[in-house]
Amino acid sequence: MTTKLNFLHICDTAFLSNNGNLNIIGIFEKILAAKLPATHPRLTIVANIGGLAGEHNFEIKIVSPKGKEIVKINGGFTLPKTGDNFGLINSVGNLKIEEKGVYRVEVSADKKSMGYTTFNVEIVESSGI
Repeated sequence: MTTKLNFLHICDTAFLSNNGNLNIIGIFEKILAAKLPATHPRLTIVANIGGLAGEHNFEIKIVSPKGKEIVKINGGFTLPKTGDNFGLINSVGNLKIEEKGVYRVEVSADKKSMGYTTFNVEIVESSGI
């Protein structure tokens, strides 16, 4: 068994309830902006990684449409036994967005790419009303 990404979402917020249930609120795939540059107040990344027992490292990157790394988050986790899962909730506040297009949220564990998801930034035309 190797380390694997069970799921990856971007949302408004996420938290664990008192009984350990994962609550994901506002999963999205699009950010609308009136103009650029813009600031998105909060983007939360939720992932679940499983694999072999032991110490592991993870890295999350948000990459712009032109390939510029705009966020990089590093951390570690321990899986007590093989087959266990690690739940990751990480929020990015005041995300600066400078270009429209498709952004990638990439997850790596132990320096191996696990997968990615995307969100699209679009400009909303004002109706003048």
